[in-house]
This record gives sequence, structure tokens and C-alpha cells, in this order.
Amino acid sequence: MYTVAYELTAAAGASGTTTVATVTSGRKLRLSRAHFIYPTGSGFNLRVSLWSGAEQIIPDEGYIVGDGHAVVVTCDKLIEGEHAIVAHYTNNDTGNSHKCLIVLEGALE
Repeated sequence: MYTVAYELTAAAGASGTTTVATVTSGRKLRLSRAHFIYPTGSGFNLRVSLWSGAEQIIPDEGYIVGDGHAVVVTCDKLIEGEHAIVAHYTNNDTGNSHKCLIVLEGALE
């Protein structure tokens, strides 16, 4: 079992990328589930998607948003060793920062 948690904080009006996890050299990660946990008051303003290289892996298209709940995405994605899982984010609220806890689950092969 492989689990990693990453707290993403996006400043007011900010967009960018940040590395959530990097797969160990010589191993592969079979990603099976991703949780996106948004605190109450997020107002569906923080958009998040996960990428590995040039491929968007979660969701297949678009982005995840939330407000006071968790969005759980089940998947079956194979990430090669030394490749990073990167969060692309946009905070559409120009007056407030917002957070999202990203929890990845899978197995190292």
C-alpha cells in the first residue's frame, strides 16, 4: 500500500503547479484512488487537476472543485519511476486563499 498526503494552498487569484509526489526510481506506482478534501467555505473556487508528464490523469478532462466535502476519484493509472504527480491549480477567488488536501492511494510495483 502506498499513501501520500499533500496540502495544497493557493494564494488569492493564483494559478500554478506543484509536485504532490514523485515515484521512487526503479519502481512503478499503480495509482488507484485520489481524494480531494476541500474545507467548508472554499466556494468551489479552487480548481485542481493531477498530471504526470504531459498527461492529465485526474480527472480525465477538466478539474476537481469542492466546498466542505471530499471528492474521491477511483482510477487505475500506472506512473513510471522518477515521474512526478503534479497538481495544476487555479484559485478563482481574487480576495482569499484556498486549500485542498490531496490524498493519493495505490501500490508500488
